[in-house]
Amino acid sequence: MDMQKNRHGRIEIIDAVRGLSILLMVLYHFFYDLVSFTSFPAYILFNPFVNFLQVLFASLFILMSGASTQFSRNNMKRAIKIVLAALAVTIITWWFDPEAYVKFGILHFLGVCALLYALFSKQIDRIVTKIHPAVFVILFIILKYYLDQPHSIPYLWLFGLYTPNFVSTDYFPIFPWMFIYLFGIWFGKLILAGKLPALFYDFKSPFFASAGRKTLWIYLLHQPILMGIIELIKFMQ
Repeated sequence: MDMQKNRHGRIEIIDAVRGLSILLMVLYHFFYDLVSFTSFPAYILFNPFVNFLQVLFASLFILMSGASTQFSRNNMKRAIKIVLAALAVTIITWWFDPEAYVKFGILHFLGVCALLYALFSKQIDRIVTKIHPAVFVILFIILKYYLDQPHSIPYLWLFGLYTPNFVSTDYFPIFPWMFIYLFGIWFGKLILAGKLPALFYDFKSPFFASAGRKTLWIYLLHQPILMGIIELIKFMQ
């Protein structure tokens, strides 16, 4: 992802947080695969603490993706690249399992958000600058609670209203996650204006920053690699 440079050079903490988030997502998916395809106990993965961490780090990843809109040289090009990658994920996972594939995962969500920002940046910027960022957080919490359960209205899973028989092995609907993305856009403007402490701009973490610059490839490649590891574990059992 192309980022502008400030007087300190590349703002490495944005990449580092994104890198940490994507690596934790890979770890979560590894344990998910262990639970799904081996005898790994489900309670270690499916518990309130891990559920909270999943939402926390997904939120950080989406927040930093929203912030990155303020530094990208071409948000439309960025959006198209993410959308095409998301389409590839859907096709590949459908080929692997037509009953449980990725209908609208985090790449789909980020691609749609980036596309909307590329098309309507002026209007979105007005919304972000006029509404207090705390409102976005409050709306996210309220809608996350309300939408985090099946509903009877069909065909609205794109917007967070899913029926009991809806299946998507990775699912990040427009709502409530859009509010975290909008918060990220606001945060990106704060970063761009140089209003954060110097430590933020001077922060260095080469390993996580490097991962953060390769999040798209990590997302696309991690699951096939994990499944190979799972098959090896099953073979050795």
